[in-house]
Amino acid sequence: MKVALTACAVASALIASGCGGGEPSSAISVQVRVTTVDPRSHEPTEHRFTLDCKPTSGSLPFAARLCADVAQHPISMLSPGRARSVCGGRAFGPVVEVNTAWSGRTSSFDGAPGCGWPGGTALAIYWAAASRDAKALSALEPRLRCDDDPTLLAMPPQWASIAACTHGLWTPQAERLIRLAATVPQLVGLRPRTLFPHDVGARRCAISAGGPIVRTIHGLCGVTVKNVWSAPEVDFTEQWTWIGTHTAKRHHWRVRITDGRPRLVSQAGPIPPQLWR
Repeated sequence: MKVALTACAVASALIASGCGGGEPSSAISVQVRVTTVDPRSHEPTEHRFTLDCKPTSGSLPFAARLCADVAQHPISMLSPGRARSVCGGRAFGPVVEVNTAWSGRTSSFDGAPGCGWPGGTALAIYWAAASRDAKALSALEPRLRCDDDPTLLAMPPQWASIAACTHGLWTPQAERLIRLAATVPQLVGLRPRTLFPHDVGARRCAISAGGPIVRTIHGLCGVTVKNVWSAPEVDFTEQWTWIGTHTAKRHHWRVRITDGRPRLVSQAGPIPPQLWR
């Protein structure tokens, strides 16, 4: 896969406020080439499409919808960052190549749809549009955030969160359940909103240890959600390395939500550092 510009360089070109979302102010041109291989004859077949935004036109189906995706996620749709994970794709394709141009700048990226991060989601969206697959578009569009979310693009990569996002687990319902579960008394005193990710996944966290000496312990804090729509449970896990050793310790809280009310149903593991005396 080749990428002409980095994500933040593209963002700086797209918006004056810096790296992030925002809509390009000038005309945008996108060229899409889809290559498939006949499994019997092994002969390749190419299909080419165009998409123009501001104004909207071109041969790619769902042009207005894709221009709206570009407006909301310009980095993901026009020039996602260099792929940090890859996969082999299908034996006979498809392979999608995307070339973009705006404000005198150009970028290109290619690969198997849905394969690799970042970049795979945009390729899958262009492929779904070329295939006139509205159902696939609806499933894929919410995942564009996975390719331009600054918390996911930060180094080192937090692969648990990346995998959760790209597999469609970052949803408004899951986020609401996490916020609600974090209000149980056993977690409130630990300032969970500053520790745990707001979506399913894990991130590095700074744990304020209790006791006579004020100190901060760096660890890993994660969240999982089960049964999102029926008897949901939210699990919080805090992991840290035992002082003076290389042994990882974990404390785990499980919160069940019934009729909109969260309740701690179990916890296990050593005393978390915040409660040390």
